[in-house]
Amino acid sequence: MANDDTATMIDALIADLTRISKGLRDTLKNVDDFQNELKRAKDLESKELKQMIQKRNQLFKDLTKITDKYDQTAKDVIQKIGR
Repeated sequence: MANDDTATMIDALIADLTRISKGLRDTLKNVDDFQNELKRAKDLESKELKQMIQKRNQLFKDLTKITDKYDQTAKDVIQKIGR
């Protein structure tokens, strides 16, 4: 009878360990999925930031061209008035 009790306890322990192992695997998978989602979000945000920086740089270049053209026009007008 003692052998049956020992076998039952061992079976119960094995069942508990199996359940715990499955729980750990599920938790690790959830953590891995979460980390992958964070990486995708970070990559997307980085890409959007890079695009915004490029757009800002282009706007500054355009503004510089406009102010240079304005300055040149103003100089031309002043020269023509002085003649």
